[in-house]
Amino acid sequence: KGDPDIFGVGNYCIPLLNEDGSLNTALMFIDSNAYLTWNFFSGFDVIHDDQIEWYKKEIQALSKDGEIAKSLAFFHIPPKEFKEGWDKCYRGSSEATYHCGFVQEKDNYFGYPKTKEGKFFGEMVKLGSCKGMFMGHDHLNTLSMTYKGIRLTYGMSIDYNA
Repeated sequence: KGDPDIFGVGNYCIPLLNEDGSLNTALMFIDSNAYLTWNFFSGFDVIHDDQIEWYKKEIQALSKDGEIAKSLAFFHIPPKEFKEGWDKCYRGSSEATYHCGFVQEKDNYFGYPKTKEGKFFGEMVKLGSCKGMFMGHDHLNTLSMTYKGIRLTYGMSIDYNA
């Protein structure tokens, strides 16, 4: 479990170190939460502002000599920007780069929060630390692409029960 003063359960950081003890990459695990009101029909929740601030503070603490620490983020529910990036990629825009995998959910479904605006992706672009986001949630999507400098990758299933 992560810090009990931050929204969600399981927000934590694992720094990966080089042989000399310097930081290589920070693995950031974030609870992307579930439903807005714990009701299926309320829509998916987002990563909350205090979680975003926690992420930024962790990265700032790990950064040295004016160079921002690199990080990878792992969570369950994708941000809406994954769908935005895919739409651009599908239309041939140079703003997004396709790497591998497919969108196999019915009707090109992406299970991102549609009733609440999330800030996580935009804040990660501004921070410049996050090089990749890995998520599950959509069990048939296997897509991996880069959008706004961040590699977005579905892991088919990123939990034990799915």
